[in-house]
Amino acid sequence: MKMLFIGAGKMATALAAGIVKNQLLSAADLLACDISAEARRAFTATTGVRCKPTAQALVADADVLLLAVKPQVAAAVAAELMPIRQGALVISICAGIGINKLQQWFKTGNVVRVMPNTPLMVGKGASAYALGPDANADAAALVGRILGSLGLARQVEEPLLDAVTALSGSGP
Repeated sequence: MKMLFIGAGKMATALAAGIVKNQLLSAADLLACDISAEARRAFTATTGVRCKPTAQALVADADVLLLAVKPQVAAAVAAELMPIRQGALVISICAGIGINKLQQWFKTGNVVRVMPNTPLMVGKGASAYALGPDANADAAALVGRILGSLGLARQVEEPLLDAVTALSGSGP
């Protein structure tokens, strides 16, 4: 399985590092892109994963795309990524971007919306996630393993993610 991180900031770096450290996937199975040279260098130094300035050459090989960009640029980034591989799973950690929007942008219901919190970066996270209409048990298990390797992980219905966001944003 190939996983592509779209955005290589601190949260994406923590997720990728956890995936590699906990041997969920090898660094060779992960790909990443970010427009910031500094973010690319830090991501690669921390994770051992190659990080490119753009995703266009990487997206066709990705079985899983993890969208980790600022919410205000997410729609434009999604448009640049299309078309994605048929059957690819899209995981989003973009705050405030709902499953309906992800479905519209990526033309698939195989999406998972995740709300991680910052303690995830030190392996003590408490994350919640909600499945899109076409995300199956395998998608739920994958997301649960990734987030669970960095703390607690709970699947919830999407309306509860806003409450999780309020709590996560209010504390450590």
